[in-house]
Amino acid sequence: MPVLAKFGGIVIRLMVGTTIGTRVHAFHEGLELVIALQPLRVLHSEVPPWVEAQVLHWIQDHRGEVFSPWCVAHPLLDRSWSGAPAAAQQGS
Repeated sequence: MPVLAKFGGIVIRLMVGTTIGTRVHAFHEGLELVIALQPLRVLHSEVPPWVEAQVLHWIQDHRGEVFSPWCVAHPLLDRSWSGAPAAAQQGS
């Protein structure tokens, strides 16, 4: 899983899968948070609420960065989701 960011003791990684979808895994002190991107929702959380809030905020602030390399490479991603970059929504 590629590392997207590290901050405040949190490591954010991206997992792309055609059967289970694209999701973000965040780790903090050995605890895990799993967030689906389409639609954006928490799938599993062992982390404190403040970590969950920071990761969700980070995803919202960086959604273009999260999607840009993967929308082109993975045609099964739902480009209609509001977090997908405009270029990916248009198929370019």
